[in-house]
Amino acid sequence: MPASINTNAASGEANAYLTLAEAATYFSAVPNFYDTWNGLTSTVQNAWIIWGTKAIDRFSFLGFKFAGGQALEFPRMIEGILQEARYPVYSASTIAFVASSPPTITDSDTAFVTEGFLADPWYALWVYGSMNDADSQNNGVYSIASVAAGTITLDADNTLYTEAAGNEITLIGNQPSIPQRVKDAVCEAIRWGKREIGSDDSADDRLLESVNVGGAIAVKWAGATIARLVGGNERAVKDLLRPYIATNLTAKLQRT
Repeated sequence: MPASINTNAASGEANAYLTLAEAATYFSAVPNFYDTWNGLTSTVQNAWIIWGTKAIDRFSFLGFKFAGGQALEFPRMIEGILQEARYPVYSASTIAFVASSPPTITDSDTAFVTEGFLADPWYALWVYGSMNDADSQNNGVYSIASVAAGTITLDADNTLYTEAAGNEITLIGNQPSIPQRVKDAVCEAIRWGKREIGSDDSADDRLLESVNVGGAIAVKWAGATIARLVGGNERAVKDLLRPYIATNLTAKLQRT
């Protein structure tokens, strides 16, 4: 199966901290590596992002994972504080509420997706501005089942009251996400790993093979390179992760 990335934060299936587009943006500001990165196929780039994410997750971090069953080390709670979250905010008079089963919120301007709202098991949606009677107002906190351009479908156990568009409604989302420093650390790990593992096509092919075997780093040299990185061979990665790393535990004693 070709390497593919899943960046659904806090899920049990996530295997990457950043997307291809985010990696391209980062490397576009690194002149001595951009051509190398740009010359790889998207499949090989995916494999490197998965590899870099696995490298980052070998560090021992402060705090604990945000969600039970979460595949990756981030999102993360440290001293009771979520280290990163997204807060899309959208206000419009084109928003209406439908007391269906499941309940839905609609927008005739079809702006929900472009405004950044997502469906996620850990996503909370705040509603403000409902002007229904006091006993049927829709102000409150809800959980999202799915998002389309013009419709947000809530989980079935949520309750809404029918309310036509016309009032200025504000929707605020809250979704755990990945700190930018962690994303940058993955990119620096990729740069370091590409240099250490080799720049020829055969090295990329072996990396691709290693990532494709059950999603694990299955080739010994790939895992060994991660161990060298975690052991302190790349200062830029550690410097980026320093706010989150346990001070007297630098690497997990785990098999690759």
